[in-house]
Amino acid sequence: MEAFRAGVVPLWNPYLFSGAPFLANIQAAVLYPLHWPLSWLRPEQALVWSALLHVFMASAFAYGFARRTLRVCHLAAFGAAWSSGSVASPWPGSRTSTS
Repeated sequence: MEAFRAGVVPLWNPYLFSGAPFLANIQAAVLYPLHWPLSWLRPEQALVWSALLHVFMASAFAYGFARRTLRVCHLAAFGAAWSSGSVASPWPGSRTSTS
């Protein structure tokens, strides 16, 4: 994002190995539209907000899908939205984890 702020299109990353494509690398997600509003944050903060944004969007879209396509009640749609978010998934070290 610093290259974009400087007015340069980041085609190449000279700091990775002996150089690697940057704009064409899907892992860099340079052209991913949901990262653009977060570009003003520090990278650590942008990663956290990006994860929260994706969990919120997954829950919202699961709720909308359950309500409109499956035509279930509000409570069932809320359950679908809750289970799609990372709140209900067993992360290592969480209370729902079996290990």
